[in-house]
Amino acid sequence: MLDQTPETCRHIWNLASADRRIAWKQEGKSRSYEDQSRLLTEEKQKYPELYSVYAQVLQDVLRRLKKAFDNFFRRCREGERKKGYPRFKGKGQYKSFTYPQLGFKLEGSRLTLFESLQHHPGPVACALLISFCINVPWRYPGPDGSSGSSQFNPCQR
Repeated sequence: MLDQTPETCRHIWNLASADRRIAWKQEGKSRSYEDQSRLLTEEKQKYPELYSVYAQVLQDVLRRLKKAFDNFFRRCREGERKKGYPRFKGKGQYKSFTYPQLGFKLEGSRLTLFESLQHHPGPVACALLISFCINVPWRYPGPDGSSGSSQFNPCQR
């Protein structure tokens, strides 16, 4: 699961980026984060494998894309020479992802992910625990050190 997360995030980045381009070319409208969050729900219906990635991780991909477009438009307004239009990501180019404050626990080098099982068939279940040993460089630790947001590359050892 963890090794497929960057590629799943890349897939969402490219879908959302294409959606923004098409909406602008065909309708002359800009897509908001909220619009794309609704589209993400629809994409999950088409691609059940998206359920293997924690929903807030995928939502963060949309936030990153929004920020990339916001920065592009800011550079356009300020007349910067290099505007930096957000690009599609090729295979292997989406190298990190963010787990927000919920959905994981880190103890030393053991990362435990909590995945909702609402979409899985079978008996009633609350959560699936998946543990990994991984070196995770904390970017945004919480005040008590146990919660917060972490952005990491699963290939680092």
